Amino acid sequence: MEPEDYVIKEGPIPHENAKFGAGLVILILYIIVLGRWLGVF
Repeated sequence: MEPEDYVIKEGPIPHENAKFGAGLVILILYIIVLGRWLGVF
């Protein structure tokens, strides 16, 4: 896939990108918190 195609495809839907980024951050935080909680025991 050409880099230009990727840019054109991603461009019109920035909200999808933002939603994905937010979900990723929440998932990472959840994993860290869960890991610390499990580490206590």
